[in-house]
Amino acid sequence: MKVEELCSFLKEHKEIEWAMDDEGNLFVRHSLYDGPNEKIKIEPKSLTKLTRERLEKILVDGRNIEHITRVRGELADRHKMRING
Repeated sequence: MKVEELCSFLKEHKEIEWAMDDEGNLFVRHSLYDGPNEKIKIEPKSLTKLTRERLEKILVDGRNIEHITRVRGELADRHKMRING
């Protein structure tokens, strides 16, 4: 991924918080799914090999599921609910 692609990706995904250190390492976190101390470090050499799709997969990690159906002898639906507090 080139820097221009990264900038475009970050502008499109306002829920992604990021910072860069003096060595060019990128630190990202998904504000909806990650806690304040959870971050992913991406080194400059790894960034060049990264695609938009792969970065999104790493950040979301399957946590954007709204509805899950589990079968264990019977059908049980589960829905994602937000609890504000």
